[in-house]
Amino acid sequence: QEVKDLLPQHGAVLTGGHFVYKAGDHGDAYVAKDALFPFPDTMELLANTIAERHESARVQVVTGAAMGGAILAQHVGRAFWHKPGERVHTPFIDKDGDDLVIRRDYGRFFDSKRVLVVEDIINSGKTARRAGELVHEAGASFIMVMALVNRGGVTAAQIGAPLVSLLDVTLNHYPATDPCPLCQADVPINTEFGHGRQFLAKRAAAAGA
Repeated sequence: QEVKDLLPQHGAVLTGGHFVYKAGDHGDAYVAKDALFPFPDTMELLANTIAERHESARVQVVTGAAMGGAILAQHVGRAFWHKPGERVHTPFIDKDGDDLVIRRDYGRFFDSKRVLVVEDIINSGKTARRAGELVHEAGASFIMVMALVNRGGVTAAQIGAPLVSLLDVTLNHYPATDPCPLCQADVPINTEFGHGRQFLAKRAAAAGA
């Protein structure tokens, strides 16, 4: 409940708009997790909650994909450092275009380790699944995924690893392959949050081709 209350307090839940999500689908609401990052006390509370949820998991490495997951991983790693006998490393995973990649020789931190992959918002589960694949390829002995918010009803089976979220949110969304009623109604696309700016740029390029 505390996590649920934090989102609107920081203006992190936007409704009544037209948003484009990472997976390409559209919807009328958005969870703006970036609104939480400027507040270290809030991030500390969330990180401590995640660490408490995994007290028995013997986590050795916490990682996340840049940028939201990487920021969250640093806070969660710090929370584990406050626990006696639990000292973790927090290498992050880079974005490489539309894919993810492990750089900076960070792969060595995952070898034979129990890894917690943290995500801010899970939409389709694509990022968490790919991060898990990379960590597995780097030799991790066990992988689990933790998200602040599971927006898409994504399951552990879809991720390919145990999955826990602090909050599950169901938002209206329209698959990219289907006619979008918001587009048909000419509701302006939000370009400040989500991937609306990229969507409009691609649509303009396609129209001009």
